[in-house]
Amino acid sequence: MTVLDRLPGPSPYPKANGVVGQAARLLRHRGLPERLGHTDASPPASVFQFGGLGLDLTAAPQAPLHGVAASQQELERALGERAAELGVRVRRSCEVVGPNVR
Repeated sequence: MTVLDRLPGPSPYPKANGVVGQAARLLRHRGLPERLGHTDASPPASVFQFGGLGLDLTAAPQAPLHGVAASQQELERALGERAAELGVRVRRSCEVVGPNVR
């Protein structure tokens, strides 16, 4: 498998400080939080920022939101390492512009 990325390398600029919801569950399923230094599952969030507003989740009957705290750079590194272990090639400076990729 090959992954194409139009950027020449990982971004040096922070864009995120973690993932939440289904993305966090998928990272856990693949063992990525341990690569990021998380030794146990993070507790569910009691407050979530959405549109600049703090949403109080403490009244929800079940913990609705779990997350994995990590910088964009840490996430990219961990995902890249795991992809390499699985034999995935990452080709940088390659952009998909239509259905006929060369």
